[in-house]
Amino acid sequence: MTAATVHLDPLDLAKTLRAFAAVSATLLALSPVLLTLCSDVPDPASLARSHGYAAESHTAQTDDGYLLSVFRIRNSSSSGGGGAHGAPGALPPVLLVPGLACNAAIWVLLGPGKALAYLLADRGYDVWLTDYRGAMFSRRHVNLSDQDSALDDIGRLDIPAVLDLVLRETGSRSLSYVGHSMGASVLSVMASARPELADRIAHAYLFAPAAYMAHASQPAVYGSAGAVSRLHDDFGLFASGEIPLNSWWMHMTMHSLCSSAVASPLCLLVGGVYAGHDSEQINKTAIPFYLDYIPDSISVKNVRHFTQHFGKEHDFRRFDYGLPGNLAVYGQAQSPQYNISRSKFPASIYYGTNDVLVNPK
Repeated sequence: MTAATVHLDPLDLAKTLRAFAAVSATLLALSPVLLTLCSDVPDPASLARSHGYAAESHTAQTDDGYLLSVFRIRNSSSSGGGGAHGAPGALPPVLLVPGLACNAAIWVLLGPGKALAYLLADRGYDVWLTDYRGAMFSRRHVNLSDQDSALDDIGRLDIPAVLDLVLRETGSRSLSYVGHSMGASVLSVMASARPELADRIAHAYLFAPAAYMAHASQPAVYGSAGAVSRLHDDFGLFASGEIPLNSWWMHMTMHSLCSSAVASPLCLLVGGVYAGHDSEQINKTAIPFYLDYIPDSISVKNVRHFTQHFGKEHDFRRFDYGLPGNLAVYGQAQSPQYNISRSKFPASIYYGTNDVLVNPK
């Protein structure tokens, strides 16, 4: 039997893609409602209280009007924190900042005895967790959209606002900063744009800092980033500027797949493509619970900002708008490099040998 040969007409393919984009755009138009429904889960403070920790919820307002949720966790049997103005020997506050497509809950999902927020609180630290603009618990704003955030905005506006809140509430002069992936890179953005704030960082602990990404080694990451840009530019998908990974329909799909004994290995495989394969470190029975919180929604602009550094040595720049846009925004042909030499604080860097994005090289 001879196999049939199928010829795809490029025009028909483009028409099909546009039809897919139109259907998807209808779903995405509903995403503000669906996101609201999906975000009806306990926040980090509620999760901490359910495990017997003292927890508070705070709001930090940025200079441009975003309202960021910040959560404080302490061991009920310890006064914790205090810093320079606290009790003698009191430990300084610690700020935990998540990575791209994550939110403040990432630091408590593993539960007591495993999650970093609880481990630090058990040792007497005054622990603070923050979200970014547009993340699950920080979608409120005074007069702006939460759907087109960028690395620049987070480093220049969000992190300074959170630092102000934590230091004001604790009476400390400085804090310890723990950042993962984008949570590490935005500290360098802040230091470059606001060097006067560097003395507020007593020590930075940076896990897989996503800045110089010349050796990102996963072709699938390049391909998916390019697909996002094409779907946005050519077909009008993600027209709001947001990729609603935390939408109800996306979570329903992931729950259906990843809760299945047959399909769950595929979930681990896909996760490994983007983060490196290390499945023995994952509590597979807890995956449905994790999926209530992650992945969180991200902006097309942030995806583009990170991927503009792929394959480029010693290149960590502000967002590249292209020649006309760069001339209009920055007054020069290329977007400016971040001056990370302004990071005048002690730092410790941690990395994984199998990390496909933040390669040890």
